[in-house]
Amino acid sequence: MLAEQVKSSPASHRTYHILNYAPGPLDTPMQTILRSGVDTPLHVQTVFMDMFKNQQLIEPYTTACKMVFILKHGLYENGGHVDFYDVEM
Repeated sequence: MLAEQVKSSPASHRTYHILNYAPGPLDTPMQTILRSGVDTPLHVQTVFMDMFKNQQLIEPYTTACKMVFILKHGLYENGGHVDFYDVEM
């Protein structure tokens, strides 16, 4: 919601920059727990198992590097949304 307000405010009044960044499906300990099946609904477990098997999970370091790249090169609209898959490095 804040990002939308920033996006709609006049550019001349902006003194800050906001990036709404989606890091993608991350390979974290939480993913391991979800894939283990303990208290995980079967349909959720299946989705995460498939992403793991198909090597679709992203290392946290990789997505952090991409976010820094996006910020350094100004590859976003202030208040806009950028997904991990939107920008090639």
